[in-house]
Amino acid sequence: MRVEALITRSMEALVRIAGRVPPGLVAGAALLFAALLPRAWIEAGPSFCPFRLASGLPCPGCGLTRSVVALAHGDPAASLYFHPLGLPVVAALVGLVVLELGLALRRRAAGQTAGSPSTTALLERAARGPVLWLGAASLAVVWVVRIPLFLSGTWIF
Repeated sequence: MRVEALITRSMEALVRIAGRVPPGLVAGAALLFAALLPRAWIEAGPSFCPFRLASGLPCPGCGLTRSVVALAHGDPAASLYFHPLGLPVVAALVGLVVLELGLALRRRAAGQTAGSPSTTALLERAARGPVLWLGAASLAVVWVVRIPLFLSGTWIF
């Protein structure tokens, strides 16, 4: 019982902290991590995808991490091979970083610390629009195309 309470309190603390971290900062950290991570580790390592481990089939996002790491290392061909949506994901992450920096500069110039737009609010607004559905549809299309390739042995990631 004590372990469960500790886990619950830890998760609640993580949620509170995550709610305060700007998405642009998280995006920048993810890009930096992808650039610093050795490609050999990510490309030769095993899959940790729960769907793939349970079913033996790749999920719609399988290969996306490898794709982002390859692109962060300057290899767009490998990125496209691992997952065709790696470039749009990296573009979205870079966009979040640029937007976060722009909003921070605007706040600083205006002498504001609160009350101005944030990337969190902009992402929440975007999630209510077609962006979320477009992303889900893109993943579904890629998956429908890739499953036959995987089953034929043409695509392995």
